[in-house]
Amino acid sequence: MSEAARRREPPSLALIVGPARSGTTLLRRLLDAHPEVGSPSEVSLAALTAHSERIWQIVCRDRLQSPTAELPPVARRAMRRHVTAIMQYYCDSSETHVFCDKSLDSHEYLAAVKRNFADVKVVIIVRHVMDTIASGIEASRWGFGAYGYAPYVRKAPENVVGALAAHWEATIGAVAEWEEAHPEDCYRVRYEDLVADPRATMAGVCGFLDVATDVDLAQRHFANQQPAFGPGDHKLEFTTQVMTDSVGRGKGVPVNAISPPLLERINDLLERFGYERVTRTWNSTPRANGNAETADVTRLHARMEAVVVNRTAWTLDLETFAIVADDEPTSRWIADKESNVLVNGDGDVDFILTGATADLLAFLDGRANVGEMLRAGRLRCMAPEEGSSDAYATASVVGGIARILMAERAATSGAYAYTDDSGHGSAA
Repeated sequence: MSEAARRREPPSLALIVGPARSGTTLLRRLLDAHPEVGSPSEVSLAALTAHSERIWQIVCRDRLQSPTAELPPVARRAMRRHVTAIMQYYCDSSETHVFCDKSLDSHEYLAAVKRNFADVKVVIIVRHVMDTIASGIEASRWGFGAYGYAPYVRKAPENVVGALAAHWEATIGAVAEWEEAHPEDCYRVRYEDLVADPRATMAGVCGFLDVATDVDLAQRHFANQQPAFGPGDHKLEFTTQVMTDSVGRGKGVPVNAISPPLLERINDLLERFGYERVTRTWNSTPRANGNAETADVTRLHARMEAVVVNRTAWTLDLETFAIVADDEPTSRWIADKESNVLVNGDGDVDFILTGATADLLAFLDGRANVGEMLRAGRLRCMAPEEGSSDAYATASVVGGIARILMAERAATSGAYAYTDDSGHGSAA
């Protein structure tokens, strides 16, 4: 389309839809950096369209005295003019021909938008449910009045994890139904793919929106970032690059807080969008992507190799336990009461203590309160045969592990040795 023609035509409409805390604001800002796309803060354009349609329905039916009267073409045109005036005002450049609205309630009004903007395109962004819950809780420290969480939290104020899981399931469920009915109008983006490879991910989005491929959107956005005066992610104003460090933070979210029926529905949606199912061992299994800092991994291995423990330090009612870093696959150690060795590797154990590499270091170095770490999910406990952390997640057990791992190096009687998988090693 020529520039002259674009000046005469209103911009086409696209919507970003997805649950809160799923990267919707990041995607909006990257698109807004594209010269052919205008994407302001949340303006609830889909809700405005639905509300305008409802007003016209009431007016027309009252005038025509018919409870089933369809909207006449003049009403549809008036509605479109009202909405497109907003779109055109923001897309004031002759080059900008796509208006993309990102609002957290858009999924509720897709049908109304489709009736009035038949060519609307929908970009679906999804983030793993557990990471979404972790981000939502972090962002809602002083209350759950934002992000659409309030109705769900009111239903289950005693279980915020379950409430936010229900919010994710309801949003993604509605989006999945729309995608199934209108596959040609939809394009999927996974948050994990967006932050891992923004160039390739945004190239796909550009193709879907019929705008020129621009692989430098992230660099352009952060180099020319402008303040936003509407709702959105509070952290992006102070972010200078796309980062992956938030991927996997949902490992600390207790899976047992999600009811089995809800978890089953969530798992069906996770599989649909290319994620693995969440099982009851979620809190003890490693993250899919190892993203620990190299320096922290080196420190943790050195710290574990240096462990010296007196036989009398083992006061636990356990024969074996494992220490597992969930963000680095080689960081796994087993302590066995009978063999008096600390082994780097896998094996069957009675109990698992797990967390991110940095959090295990904080635990071992005594730099963080263990009770706070357990409460926040930074440290997690599990009895593998039960698939639950409830039976063993006590300060006394973790305290016993701490005494074993932190015993003085000067102790020599009954000292543990460090070995690798091959069995080679030396007395510590």
